Amino acid sequence: MSRDDLISKLTKTLDNSSLLSDPTLGLYVKQWIPTGVPSLDIALGTPGIPCGRVTTIRGKPATGKSTLVCQLLASCQSVGGLSILIDSEYAYDPQRSKEIGMNMDTTIVLQPNSLEDTFNQIDKSIDVIRNDDPSIPVVIAIDSVAGLPTEAETATKFGDGQSWGSHAKILSLAMRRIVHKIADQRIALIFVNQTKERTDIAWGDSDTMIGDNPIMFHSSIVLKVSRVGTIGDKDPRGITSEIKVVKNKLAPPLKVVRLDVLFKTGIDIGKTYAQAALSLGLATKKGGGWVDYDDLTFKESEMLAKLRDAGKLEEFNTRLRAKLEEAIIGYSGGEDV
Repeated sequence: MSRDDLISKLTKTLDNSSLLSDPTLGLYVKQWIPTGVPSLDIALGTPGIPCGRVTTIRGKPATGKSTLVCQLLASCQSVGGLSILIDSEYAYDPQRSKEIGMNMDTTIVLQPNSLEDTFNQIDKSIDVIRNDDPSIPVVIAIDSVAGLPTEAETATKFGDGQSWGSHAKILSLAMRRIVHKIADQRIALIFVNQTKERTDIAWGDSDTMIGDNPIMFHSSIVLKVSRVGTIGDKDPRGITSEIKVVKNKLAPPLKVVRLDVLFKTGIDIGKTYAQAALSLGLATKKGGGWVDYDDLTFKESEMLAKLRDAGKLEEFNTRLRAKLEEAIIGYSGGEDV
């Protein structure tokens, strides 16, 4: 029997749902949700956050993780999607979220009592979406895992060591179930987690987080967010954050991007447009910080506003997305964008 005949026989014999008939990248990613930050899309090497996969955003406090989550939720809404935010830290600010661009009318905010309750809520949400309208893109974001107690922790007294390790056990079981349920859906699951330093590490990366192993194992994309600067010396109005793609199963990892995160309005999107245009060769850089795009010439910081005024913003976004889809694995690793 020839190889082709054997493949044909196996195809007829085995369960069709188990067959990988087309090895092209992103076969099971039914939809990409743009981040709304062009330079971040380039760092990811994809047209956005993948549906049907898990994305983790990790970092120390006050680095811009929650702002990035709000940006992703707003971007999902901009393409007609639904946003579900699980606020375990009881720190959700509707007014600032609105400034960032979130639509409160299409945002569901949940505040579960425990880690188990969180996954039960996610499980129920997935079932409703899958049964009622699986065509709607959905982002479910948990901010953050570190802020969720387990039922074992809530049942014990303070200082009782019986609850140690309960996070990892529950996460390990829950992730196996949830990842399987969202795999063929237009649902992007985002985990936010706080990192802390291990004291038993003499050299190397000492960062760790609650439930580190199960979350990292099941995540297709892991973003590490760090604060590297402050915007405004005497009167700070924001921070500069560095995002490193430490894991990426859909494109080459280890890309780095720097973003300005303003305290009031979130990520400075305008600046990222020039970064993306120059990186992909859609625009040409001139002296003095000027940029040429088609028949337009403007300062890098003005690109978003100029594109909007000239009625070319939608065209630029289309060209950017096409470039990313064409070269989804075309970037070499390690360079800043």
